[in-house]
Amino acid sequence: MKKNISGMLSSKMGGIIVNGTDNLLLSYYIGLSVVAMYANYTMIITGLTQVMGQLVSAVTSSIGNLGASNESQQKKEEVFYKYFYISSLLSILVAVGFSAFSSAFVSIWLGDDMVYSTLPLLIISFNFLLQNLRQSIINYTNAYGLYWYTRWKPLFESVINLAVSWSLVKYTSLNISGVLIGTITSNLLVNFIWESWIVLHYGLKTNVRKFLVLYFSYIFTGGVVIFIAVYLTKEYSSNLLVNGIVISVFSEVIAIALFILVNRLFYPRNINSFDIKKLIFKSKN
Repeated sequence: MKKNISGMLSSKMGGIIVNGTDNLLLSYYIGLSVVAMYANYTMIITGLTQVMGQLVSAVTSSIGNLGASNESQQKKEEVFYKYFYISSLLSILVAVGFSAFSSAFVSIWLGDDMVYSTLPLLIISFNFLLQNLRQSIINYTNAYGLYWYTRWKPLFESVINLAVSWSLVKYTSLNISGVLIGTITSNLLVNFIWESWIVLHYGLKTNVRKFLVLYFSYIFTGGVVIFIAVYLTKEYSSNLLVNGIVISVFSEVIAIALFILVNRLFYPRNINSFDIKKLIFKSKN
């Protein structure tokens, strides 16, 4: 219990440090006006994150019960991949919808002057995607009580985030994009591998390589569709509301199609794949 408490405190402190340093760098090097502009987008993100959190975190206790049960490792691994499948699909759809429609929403709400250009919107949306994709891994860490194995991760995450963010915001003209690139870098270099290793190796006791391939395919798929959505949003910005709706629907269709494709290619062959049609028909019956 002492080990898990210290590990949990370390994780919480790491999250506070990462978010706190981002805000400090933005305020010091860029200015409060830019922070206020960024806050308009983070308010939307916060609302979407809360909704996602309710959906994804609702089964945490059930995951913990499964982990403590006498079920086979194969069954536990199968449940994990299905859970990751569902949460990742939701994460990609929400992030893509945000990237396609947030500019229209902010334009109607606050005016065109408060709408971000292509690069900041792209970086914000991609960072939002990464944060959402992590949540299923974090929930498994919580459910299995693997806090002790995460005790050093926040330190490396904070150092990389601060070093990259500070360098980019001080020596380039990327401004807010530079700060968020630092956060993205720490996620990809530290959280992507370390968090996955903790859950797969210590929790599920299975091979992590095949999961990392699937995980990266989801990140790449979401990134590609976000890029398409942001590009179309800026290319057809004459009527943001109408175009935002059309682009959102179009982007979501592409996201679902690509998601199905990458699962056919990279979903582990020894794990029963998730069939959403069977789930729908079963719920009707």
